[in-house]
Amino acid sequence: INPLQAWVGAGLDQFRMAYVSTTLEPEDASMHMGLTYEEKPALLKIYAAKGPGTPPDFVPADVQQISWGTMDWGAMFDNIKELATAVSPMAAGGMDMGMTELKKKIGVDLRADILGQMGDDLWSVSHTDPGAAQEPDGEKEEDEDEVGLGLSALALTEGQAQVVGIALRDAKAFNLSLTSMINTLAPGQALFEDRDFMGVKIHQVKGTPPNMSVAWLIHRDNLIFSIGKSELLEKVLGGMEKKPANPLIAEPHVKAAFAKLPEGGVSSGYLNAGQMMDVILGALKPVLEEQMEGDAAEIIKGLPDKLDLPWYVVTRTYLGDQAADVRLRLSAKP
Repeated sequence: INPLQAWVGAGLDQFRMAYVSTTLEPEDASMHMGLTYEEKPALLKIYAAKGPGTPPDFVPADVQQISWGTMDWGAMFDNIKELATAVSPMAAGGMDMGMTELKKKIGVDLRADILGQMGDDLWSVSHTDPGAAQEPDGEKEEDEDEVGLGLSALALTEGQAQVVGIALRDAKAFNLSLTSMINTLAPGQALFEDRDFMGVKIHQVKGTPPNMSVAWLIHRDNLIFSIGKSELLEKVLGGMEKKPANPLIAEPHVKAAFAKLPEGGVSSGYLNAGQMMDVILGALKPVLEEQMEGDAAEIIKGLPDKLDLPWYVVTRTYLGDQAADVRLRLSAKP
């Protein structure tokens, strides 16, 4: 690959300026950061968004994070191919050959039957509980610092769950193509074990532990993926069946925060920053107490076990013909 051709093909020569602006106000703090360019670079064209998306009003108020936006998955694939052609014609030819061989083997056109049936809305929900990772009995590592940090990361991972939903144009056609692909790639193998919840069939990957389960399903014209504890998935499905009395996006403080951001954009998000800090501190505090010495150790030990800070963050991303920017606001709940 010619480095200069790759640089120009990716559109890196189009970038002009990066900027960050911060503002501290009596009620909250805001940040505005972004990039400008002469023409939209090919790299940014991969993000083939089609508008602001639809807020997930079926998500209850006690989750930690939600986001929503849009994506034209077929256009994204076409833009990736266009970028590959600009960087190296051989790469684009390889993509075409791979697609042809895949269609021959499984009888499914990935671009038309899978990606072409996905879009435009997408959303995600996540929640993290403090983990309870413990060092296995009988094992002792020489580097206790690495062990401590590893257990902290494991604690966060074990307590994390995420659910992602992608709107489908034709759910029946997509399900048929996806099932055909799975059966062809793994003939005679039972990769999933099915279970029902509120009349919805959930396909869960076999062999995954309960606190790190991986599952997928199609419900209400949405392709839904779930990673982590199943409680979050069940909470989301319950909200889709019967809208919760207190959806997160209808909370007064959330509505007020988003009202301060310019409308439009291609994606929006909410994070309960106080809860996340509490989760992170809960996982790191025992490790830091052992590693720190002197005044620093006393400060760490003096921190409360539960911070319960009333902070939250709202974000919105904008993607235009000559600029891409993100606006963020950190506020305290009233």
